Amino acid sequence: SLLAKLIKVDHAVELLESQGVFRLKIYMDGIFGGSQKSKAVKSLVDDKFFVNAYKRVNALFEAGIEHPKMELLENIVRKKLENYVIKIIVFTQFRDSAERIVEKINSIKAGSAKLFVGQAKRNGVGMSQKEQKEIISNFSGGEFNVLVSTSVGEEGIDIPSVDLVVFYEPVPSAIRHIRRKGRTGRHSKGNVLIFVTKG
Repeated sequence: SLLAKLIKVDHAVELLESQGVFRLKIYMDGIFGGSQKSKAVKSLVDDKFFVNAYKRVNALFEAGIEHPKMELLENIVRKKLENYVIKIIVFTQFRDSAERIVEKINSIKAGSAKLFVGQAKRNGVGMSQKEQKEIISNFSGGEFNVLVSTSVGEEGIDIPSVDLVVFYEPVPSAIRHIRRKGRTGRHSKGNVLIFVTKG
């Protein structure tokens, strides 16, 4: 039970460092609002430090505080799209983060982004194979310029070569790292950016 509690706290820290307040709030809302409470969850909900952290996360969320790399991503995408007609893939680990990135990129003048996720329905979000093929076809045809993908875009799907691949967070697997990078530089020079939180 103590280890389960520690794992949950460690995951919360990882979310804050790699995804930001938005994704951490979703995770903590689940812990505090879930009907099925394990011994570890009950212990966390009663822990004054964790409760205080939850209050601070909610205050930051209300203040509209984002992870600094969200602004960095917006600026990079804006500059790239203003200067060139290019295709970009942004890889991220979590669907919630992917949806948020799509929103942000679509708020950019030259930005036109679509979400690309797997078939499993999580929080009502999932794509059939037909929908996946249609998204890839539209991306290939230039109907939009930024594909925001979870791990489903790493393998087995014929995604056209792109000019820029962005890792919203590093991946712990060398194979996944290579697959992501392999989406660019096939026919001409390509770039890869990997976001890592400072410190």
